[in-house]
Amino acid sequence: MLFRSAVSFTSKGELMLFDNGAGSFNAAPGTSPGISRGYAAVRKYRINTRLMTATETWNLEHGRTVFSPICSSIYEFGSSLLIDYASEGWGADVRLMALNSAGQTAFEYVIPGNWGLGWNASPMSWTNLRF
Repeated sequence: MLFRSAVSFTSKGELMLFDNGAGSFNAAPGTSPGISRGYAAVRKYRINTRLMTATETWNLEHGRTVFSPICSSIYEFGSSLLIDYASEGWGADVRLMALNSAGQTAFEYVIPGNWGLGWNASPMSWTNLRF
């Protein structure tokens, strides 16, 4: 798979990534681009640098109903997660989703438009917001 999406690390040192579900767009000549699926997933991995292994510790497949092949991301903010499906349906919509510390959906918004509206979403604190 080619992950044309952001990769980040959690506060516990786990690798977190957006698995877009699309095979590689840039497979080397004579090689397979990998399998494509009809849905995207977000994943966390525990990396063991001594054994050179990665173990998946968590994933969210959103009912296998959302396909977002490019420009998407997932970020940790405190004990919450922000998931940015920046190109849902090949750019028909942007879907922003937040999970609270219990893994429950805090919000989920679908915004009509392409990845130009959401490809670089990142969490922010409203704690010190002043009106």
